[in-house]
Amino acid sequence: MTGLRAPAGRAAVSVASEADGSRTAAVAPLCAADRVAAFEAVMMMRCTAPIAARRRVTSEQPGPRMVPEMTGLLSEFNQAQPAYRLARLLTSLEVEARVDKRSDGGRHRYELYRVMVSPGSGTALRRVLEAAWRAGHMLLCRTADRALPRWQQRDRRALAVAAWRAALMAAGRRRSASLALRLADPDTTLVLVNAARTLGVQTRAVTRPGYQLLSLSTGSHYEQLLAVARGAGALEDAI
Repeated sequence: MTGLRAPAGRAAVSVASEADGSRTAAVAPLCAADRVAAFEAVMMMRCTAPIAARRRVTSEQPGPRMVPEMTGLLSEFNQAQPAYRLARLLTSLEVEARVDKRSDGGRHRYELYRVMVSPGSGTALRRVLEAAWRAGHMLLCRTADRALPRWQQRDRRALAVAAWRAALMAAGRRRSASLALRLADPDTTLVLVNAARTLGVQTRAVTRPGYQLLSLSTGSHYEQLLAVARGAGALEDAI
């Protein structure tokens, strides 16, 4: 399948034949590092969801932005850092990805950084990202008050770190004295609330017309979350 390559022992996608002879892509189990990378990629895309659309995305059915356009455009950013981070995450999952930089606008010019993937990888990529979202959502939200084995506690913390790094890079920020993120849907907000709690940080979520406002006061908690977003080392240390 174009755009997704699986080296030996680290399959991202497998192709199975059905009885009628057609072929469908099925998600194979990912290793721990790949699960975290896929979840961070999902969170980056969900955090860039357009707020004006007022479209609620459920955990069972991520929106169509998980599939690239016919041109291969998967996601678009106004800063270089999140675009290159997403491209690196996809590459680590054996997805061919690149960042195209373009200038737009008339009198007031601005730059866009577009994450491009192979158009033929759309269906398989969506299945990988959907599976990562469901698994991450379950571990962070549905088991928040349960005692977990040590390996699941480690996975939950790694997912929490990935979720907040994605949010701090990709989500729209409201100008205020505190860190405030604008998010398009309640499910993404819920994940970030529980991820922050896993990291020992308290947040406050408020529903506004068309979006969710997630905030926390400046200070040690703010600095703690900023530290999470710095470099890939934070994620590697958490796994």
